[in-house]
Amino acid sequence: MSSFQILLVFTPLVFYFVGAEGRLFSRNEDLELERQLKILNKPAVKTLQTKHGDIYDCVDINKQPAFDHPLLQNHKVQTRPSFLLEETTPSMATSSQLGVLDEECPAGTVPIRRTTKQDLIQQKSLYTQMNFSNYKAGIPNVGLVYGEKAYGTSFFLNVWGLKIDAAQYSGAGTWVQNGADIIQAGWIVDSGITGDGRTRLFTYWTNGNSGCYNTLCEGFVQFDKRVVVGAPINHLSTYNGPQFEIHLEVQKDPNSQDWWLIFNGNIPVGYWPKSLFNSLADDGGVISWGGFGIEGVRAPSPPIGNGHVGTEGDKKACYIRDIKLIEQNGRVQGLDIKLAHAGSYKKCYVVTGYEKEGDQLRFYFGGPGGC
Repeated sequence: MSSFQILLVFTPLVFYFVGAEGRLFSRNEDLELERQLKILNKPAVKTLQTKHGDIYDCVDINKQPAFDHPLLQNHKVQTRPSFLLEETTPSMATSSQLGVLDEECPAGTVPIRRTTKQDLIQQKSLYTQMNFSNYKAGIPNVGLVYGEKAYGTSFFLNVWGLKIDAAQYSGAGTWVQNGADIIQAGWIVDSGITGDGRTRLFTYWTNGNSGCYNTLCEGFVQFDKRVVVGAPINHLSTYNGPQFEIHLEVQKDPNSQDWWLIFNGNIPVGYWPKSLFNSLADDGGVISWGGFGIEGVRAPSPPIGNGHVGTEGDKKACYIRDIKLIEQNGRVQGLDIKLAHAGSYKKCYVVTGYEKEGDQLRFYFGGPGGC
């Protein structure tokens, strides 16, 4: 019997070996993980499993994990965002390939991805091992930053697959930030939180004290019965070939003051209640669009976008187009490039190519990383 095995046999009440990274967790840490799992994994009315192996539990919309957050104890589920005037049925021929479950949850329930202990460990590892000095500022590693007051944004983003190391994370989308409050939405590739390196629809939020990705903690209220954060995006763009994109919107409801995530132009995926935030309870002080890459302590910077620099242009680089800003009264206007700052904090990433298509703005960004 090896010395490592002897440790596990003679000290079973002191340490547990948990996680692929080989870290030893104390009994108290293990018990805390179990407590979190009981909060996040609610009793299911129905269980759905995707072809990728993800398990989603259809739980009572009024008893989903979000409402265990201490700031949401008296929160009531919103019906629909007031700025979506009418409910329409999207074409599943296209949207079913972009982060949508194959089956819908029953009436009165919503899909919540079943959380595992490894999910929680990997998220904890992300916070302790990654360098967030630039990421926490809400600024993309490469992209555009708009520093004026706004109440949301909508945009189109093409989607790519990436090969990254286990200690890396890479994605693209938008940041809405005011002070320590941040909301982020887009697509992400990682081998940590989801464990499979697939490109997925994702969200992130923090108020400086709490927060997480997708539904790995209490807070984000899932609303739609089929489109769900964390779901894999099946159709991906190819270099110099077909391009596939998602249409996302993060907007503050002028009536409820909650921040909604809208998918494909008319599907209210879910929302972040205003009571979660301090500064974002008012407005988005800074809104950004672009790509981000997070590396481990001893890992190089990952590729961003599709791994190619923005100067390669159409069909060869990641892009964001048709950026809209939302004013307090709900009025939507195009982004004036003169009011946005473009840049990259590392030389291996490039943002370029501000193309105007009528009143639409398109820019390209990305890079191979390794710097």
